[in-house]
Amino acid sequence: MSRGAPRLPLTPSQVAALLGAVQRAARAEREGRLPPIPERVLVELVRVLRAERAADGGPPTVREARRRMRRAAAVTGLAGLPGRVSAEAIALVEQARAAVALAERRGVARDDAELAADLLVVWDLVDDRARAEAITAGTAGRSLLDHEVAVGTDRLRDELPDEWTPWSTLRFLWRLRRLRDAVPDALQPGVRSLPIVGAVPAALGAGREMKAFQKRLGRHLDAIAADARRSGA
Repeated sequence: MSRGAPRLPLTPSQVAALLGAVQRAARAEREGRLPPIPERVLVELVRVLRAERAADGGPPTVREARRRMRRAAAVTGLAGLPGRVSAEAIALVEQARAAVALAERRGVARDDAELAADLLVVWDLVDDRARAEAITAGTAGRSLLDHEVAVGTDRLRDELPDEWTPWSTLRFLWRLRRLRDAVPDALQPGVRSLPIVGAVPAALGAGREMKAFQKRLGRHLDAIAADARRSGA
């Protein structure tokens, strides 16, 4: 982890696990292909958050997830423009944390890679569930970054981090959603560069985005459950 990188809403051991995923994915890079770092980090994030939830229950309610999101965004909004940058990574962590809890409450059986794929679909980064599952499982033959280049996401290479770290990877995933126009400006977690003034709109935007995310994920999980019932009939 780079010195001076913003703190994530994760424990040091969780961040270390994400760093391990970065390093393993970097070693798996193939000639002529972009590295599979974002999806490997996302799968590892789901894994550590599931372990967290098993240990202490995690956010117990939908409302608690929104409160956590608003609180984190308000704190980073107080920091001004750097706070906005931090909020991008924080938003991804909190949404993944909420997804782990929601999948458990809905009783939808998804392994770590499958739930990571669900996040890619709900975040509008991959429009096909089977393709997303192949990407996170590592069986697609190309990485998420390769997929984004293939679908014509402009400026992707300009947005690649100079150094892949847990923080820069999560921030990149959020910014990739911006490149795909998947996150309206009104739902950004941080919207001001001035201290104090930025805290309130940052919190409001984060709360709206979490609510919209939970609704989208709920519909997605319901569709998966319906498919499972049909296949088992």
